[in-house]
Amino acid sequence: MSTKELYRRIQRFYSFQPKMTSRFHRLMHTIFDEENCALEVQTLLKNKTDKSVSEIFQSLSNCNFTLSEDFILNVLKRHRSYWKPTFILFKWILAGENPCRYSPNTELFKEILDILGRMKRFDELNQVLDEMSKRGNLVSEKTYGIVINRYAVAHRVEDAKEFFYKRKKFGLELDLIAFQTLLVCLCRYKHVEDAEFLFYNKIIEFKDNIKTQNIILNGWCVLGNSQEAKRFWNDIVTSKCKPDKFTYGIFIKLLCKSGKISRAVELFQTMWEKGCVAICNCIIDGLCFKKRIPEALEKNLKFEKGEGIKK
Repeated sequence: MSTKELYRRIQRFYSFQPKMTSRFHRLMHTIFDEENCALEVQTLLKNKTDKSVSEIFQSLSNCNFTLSEDFILNVLKRHRSYWKPTFILFKWILAGENPCRYSPNTELFKEILDILGRMKRFDELNQVLDEMSKRGNLVSEKTYGIVINRYAVAHRVEDAKEFFYKRKKFGLELDLIAFQTLLVCLCRYKHVEDAEFLFYNKIIEFKDNIKTQNIILNGWCVLGNSQEAKRFWNDIVTSKCKPDKFTYGIFIKLLCKSGKISRAVELFQTMWEKGCVAICNCIIDGLCFKKRIPEALEKNLKFEKGEGIKK
């Protein structure tokens, strides 16, 4: 939301409360002051890109502004595509050379990690992680998710796996949810084979879990690899875990997109008879995807009557 839009919304709110007009003006004065300061810092960093780090530090120290979480986030978000000025500003804050001796919190660390990861500056990202480790209790589950996702986006599979094993170093447990987060990120960026290998490698440690298996199955389906998806579907069916409504939904959607509507309908009927009736739209979507609209309408009427889809 732009500053002008924010101003208009706040103005509309306070217009119904005349007694609060003075508070409104004080609030807007603060907002515009922060915006102007953020713009000043942005311009300074942009104009001094060719200067030494020590010179930029000195220029920042000479600026007359008060550091706060909102202010720094404002500046960082203005440099999402320019990692270097962002990183220099962050190092200046860490060095404690700012007049008010402001110390960054978890939110600021997460923002800088995301920016560095987006720009594939992993050496600098690791420096930030080391600093977080020194300060203690700063690496959260959300931080973990950001870093894992950025490694996966950059196709650095080994680094992603290594960071998973480093969780204990940051005071985090090697638990099932963290493992599933790793698998989701790998599958999202087409590293399904690596995710499946890791799944089977850790199956004793984390046990057979249908949610984990669904992640791999969905990975193969999204990748469009029908052969591997069918193979993994058979692995699920023959395992100790029972397919749930999401397992059925994922595989039925693949069958529909592959043009195998009859097989999808048959599988859906099996799902219906077992009481897994929550996902009806996968058949409707599949029929619509294949432009079989009349049949989709017919099936939808049967669903509404609770009749299943047998003819």
